[in-house]
Amino acid sequence: MNDEIMLWSFIDENGTYVIQKEDERTIMYKVVEDDIDLRGIQIDEYWSEVNEREEIEGVKWGDKVAIVALDEEGKVVAGRVDRVHMGEIWTGEVQKTETGYKANIEGANIELPEGYSYKYILIDQLENQVDGRWIWDRYVDKKVPEGAQDFKKEIEFNKPQTMVVMVVDKDGKVRDVNEVLLNYIRVEIDMNKGTFIIKEAAELPEGYSYGYYGYNEGEEWWQEEGSIFKGKIIKVGEEVSAEEKEVVVVCIIKDGKLVRNVTGIFTKKNYNNY
Repeated sequence: MNDEIMLWSFIDENGTYVIQKEDERTIMYKVVEDDIDLRGIQIDEYWSEVNEREEIEGVKWGDKVAIVALDEEGKVVAGRVDRVHMGEIWTGEVQKTETGYKANIEGANIELPEGYSYKYILIDQLENQVDGRWIWDRYVDKKVPEGAQDFKKEIEFNKPQTMVVMVVDKDGKVRDVNEVLLNYIRVEIDMNKGTFIIKEAAELPEGYSYGYYGYNEGEEWWQEEGSIFKGKIIKVGEEVSAEEKEVVVVCIIKDGKLVRNVTGIFTKKNYNNY
């Protein structure tokens, strides 16, 4: 038996644990107390079948969900146990203020066990990893950092920064981490001319710059953060050609590497494939 099942699980915008099925086989799930050996396990009435999209109410952070695939005879042939994490953090609307910027923060909304809490800090590092060390590695399983504050859905900032969100247990230890870039940028596209422009954006720290790359359907469509940048530099206020690409991704780069993908824009009026 192996753990290869074609599905993905995530926390949606309402804080609900969701299983999205892509596997053609029958998929079953069950919330379990501990890690269990799925080899030869018998499926009983306590297991539930996964539809194309299954929203599982009542699942909290730290819960464990066993997921298995059955063959035509109802035998378990693949399976895994998911430990439920906090999920993705992302920014909603970002506005200019008199003193800087204000961002609405989405995510960090799955229910936590009693005594646990969400905390956050802001750091000046824009990269999500440095020398192969992820932001996660700096904080997880350590004491909550000094200056951490209770998580809130609206954050003010005056320069591009990274917001580090943590799940902290009752003893003040960081148990889970995710992060999101706080930045302000406004991009406009002229579909008739096939050009786009960064109308305004927060000033980046020294050594960083904005860049862009494009892709069409069927091409490699996403450059990994931390990889060698394959695109062009763009300055704020500079109108540039989309070069007949269906999507253009504006990003932040430094020392020839892609630091962050910032925003993607559709360049074709009839583009509706994604």
